[in-house]
Amino acid sequence: MIQRIQTIYILLAVAALTSLFFIDLGHISGEIGLVNITFYSVVDAINGGVLIYLWPLAIMLSITTLLSFLAIFLYRNRLLQMRVSTICATLSIALAIIMLLSNILVANSLDMNWHFHWSLSLPLVSSILLIGAYGKIRKDEELIRSLNRLR
Repeated sequence: MIQRIQTIYILLAVAALTSLFFIDLGHISGEIGLVNITFYSVVDAINGGVLIYLWPLAIMLSITTLLSFLAIFLYRNRLLQMRVSTICATLSIALAIIMLLSNILVANSLDMNWHFHWSLSLPLVSSILLIGAYGKIRKDEELIRSLNRLR
């Protein structure tokens, strides 16, 4: 049901999370050179070689994106859709924290300077959209319950 506003919110959250698969999550510079952080690895920007794999970040991003996408199709069971949206919003916040920590820890381990990258805000945008979707789903559920009381 695309015409429901909460579905649009969830779809935008999925788009924000999916874009993290295709963009760099951070840039680190120092004496060694420039290093890019992707969703699954730390890559040397000059040579293209992988320095460190970040599998926990990749798994967390995949799970969060898939659960958010699954929440779109739970429109017939609003209570379950609310739970899944809450779980996804929590996972998005945890994902933002993990992304930030991985950037800082990789920069410290390589003795390089860490720079804030705009992609670190995408999980927070996703969590705000999922919280908005939760509110709209809750309003729908309250409307249905009030209509059932009138019968």
